[in-house]
Amino acid sequence: MRLHLELAKLCKGKILRHRTVGHKRASKRLHIYFSISSRQRFVMTEERTDKGRKFSELVEEQLGKSLIQIEGECEQRLGLQTDNI
Repeated sequence: MRLHLELAKLCKGKILRHRTVGHKRASKRLHIYFSISSRQRFVMTEERTDKGRKFSELVEEQLGKSLIQIEGECEQRLGLQTDNI
């Protein structure tokens, strides 16, 4: 909950959730949030603990970075994407 309040303070506009990367039952998932008006993008880390799920990290991405690029980076961080060259 603390990180959601921090997100609300940092964001200069209405906050929308783009998507969650990672399986529902995975030990770690990444949530992508953004604001259309300010072009800000944020990634919040959610981890499963003994006491349930906990939001552990909030990162503001580079201003104007595409949501598709952020999704791909999140998939790589979680090991969900392999490079198919």
